[in-house]
Amino acid sequence: MNTTKLITLTSLLCLGLTISSCKKEGCTDATATNYSSDAEKDDGSCVYAQNPPAGNLIDGNRFATFTIDGNTISEEESMSLWAGTTVDKEISGSATEAVYASYLLYEAEMYTLIDVKKGVNFYGGYLNDDDFYDYFEPGLYPFSDLSEQGVSITIGMPGGIMYSSMEGDQTGSTFEIVSRKQVLVGSTIDVRVHVKFNCKVYNGTDVKVVTDGDYVGNFSK
Repeated sequence: MNTTKLITLTSLLCLGLTISSCKKEGCTDATATNYSSDAEKDDGSCVYAQNPPAGNLIDGNRFATFTIDGNTISEEESMSLWAGTTVDKEISGSATEAVYASYLLYEAEMYTLIDVKKGVNFYGGYLNDDDFYDYFEPGLYPFSDLSEQGVSITIGMPGGIMYSSMEGDQTGSTFEIVSRKQVLVGSTIDVRVHVKFNCKVYNGTDVKVVTDGDYVGNFSK
């Protein structure tokens, strides 16, 4: 190959690299909210709507759905439905008994639609983020009086009438943490969980059967 041909080939190669590197970058996925029809090269900046894909409900809004005595209830966090989380701790010596709660509240009528609690015991008065996350490991958990690893569910009715799983037998009931993730809320780290449940809830002698329960909510330290 003579010198002239070598120079020409080198020039064409450099020109090709220059053209390639000058492609306009952006989001090239048409399903993303920031899709750019002008983008020729994907730069990894695509942003997707919060509607979660099937089976990945934990990435959507906080919500509750369940059937109680044959009637299906399905509610999602909104302007009228407020999502919250609380903790009740009792420290005795070096041991701490804590009950963590995640709930959805009707603000207009001021009653709790659903309150999901999980009781844990640990040493010391403080949990770091990783330790707290560990307490929500996916798996099956027993309904209980909120002793260590125990859970409970409270269902609210219009007028503030509350039915609780802690007030009666739970033979055959199930509670499963399906998935979990850490989420930043302000300056704190919450654990968001997706749970499935079936149980009985009681208000005195009145018993209601809850089935096909799904709940996504946050738990905070």
